Amino acid sequence: MASQSQGIQQLLQAEKRAAEKVSEARKRSGIPRQLQH
Repeated sequence: MASQSQGIQQLLQAEKRAAEKVSEARKRSGIPRQLQH
């Protein structure tokens, strides 16, 4: 059970990092709103 929640925590952290990268790239390249999901 503990290992499962640990995996979830890792997933959440990876997702957060990915979202940060996406928002950074979006700021840099000025992607139009239509492409946001």
